[in-house]
Amino acid sequence: MDESEEKSNITFWRKRTRIGITTGIIVLLLSLIFYFTSKSSNYFQEVLIETVALIPILLISSYLIFNLDVRYRKVKARYGMYVRNSISYLYIVVPFWIISGADILSFGRSYLALIYMNVILSTALVGIAINIRVKVWKRNSKDIGSTNIVNGANEIAGKMGVKISGYRVVDWSKSRIANAFQAGITHYYIFVTNFLMENLSEEEEVAIMAHEIAHAKMKHLKKTLVFVGLCTFTIGNALFSLIVYILNYGLRIGMLFGLVFSIFITSYLLLPILRRRYEKEADIVAARYTSPGLLADSLLKLSKLNHTPVSVPRYWNLSHPSTSDRVGYLIEMQRKTNHP
Repeated sequence: MDESEEKSNITFWRKRTRIGITTGIIVLLLSLIFYFTSKSSNYFQEVLIETVALIPILLISSYLIFNLDVRYRKVKARYGMYVRNSISYLYIVVPFWIISGADILSFGRSYLALIYMNVILSTALVGIAINIRVKVWKRNSKDIGSTNIVNGANEIAGKMGVKISGYRVVDWSKSRIANAFQAGITHYYIFVTNFLMENLSEEEEVAIMAHEIAHAKMKHLKKTLVFVGLCTFTIGNALFSLIVYILNYGLRIGMLFGLVFSIFITSYLLLPILRRRYEKEADIVAARYTSPGLLADSLLKLSKLNHTPVSVPRYWNLSHPSTSDRVGYLIEMQRKTNHP
């Protein structure tokens, strides 16, 4: 990737990130306003009003991101898909609605509010564990047609001692996203996008799959679920107790900090650190069963296909190490082992 292309990709992702963060902040501030000004007698009315108020914000945000993707990534997807994707911002809003409902049902009793908060956290954790998106992906995907790729991946999985239940191709051609991911906690599936399949060689695809198989071998999804559960419950209950029982600020603020801030701290501050560690671990494990140089080249090609900067600032706090970091330790591993 030449210098001009790298600068263009950095500009693209900076603009995209700024739009996403700005939209999230606006949605959060709007949610806080409604949360502290709404009355229990008008609960459903307030939810409806807030939903209507969010529509123009999400429409503008999705339009800006759509135009960026068309300009930089030449996507073929229509604007409607970006509008649907913008619904993900409801993850910021929904907890406020749930907390308001729990506040009404607690009747001013702190122990009931605390019980409801933990039930909400438990429900969210079960939802993450079940992950109905896996069923959707399975239904909307097809088996990988290449015998060479499947046999190559199965050979690596066998050496790792992992049983993969299926290798599936999902159609993300309109989004032009080259990606692969492992899903399932007890039954492991490897999903790859058709845009990746169309642009990588069979050897490169097997190398990328080796990385995903390594995630299954190391049980990263299961460990992540445990980490998220421990963090959210510990932080949530600690914040609720501090706000309600020590500072005496009331149940609404206690549940706000206990639920929303525990999820925010876990998901956006702590989890990316863990995920970067797991990505590096999966790279190193995969490189032991395939060529480190081949895996490094495949990652560089993915970066180019997705218009992702090879080097990214540390403060971006991404879920993956930068491609330059990953290539660096893979090439060093290749040098030490004299692997081709």
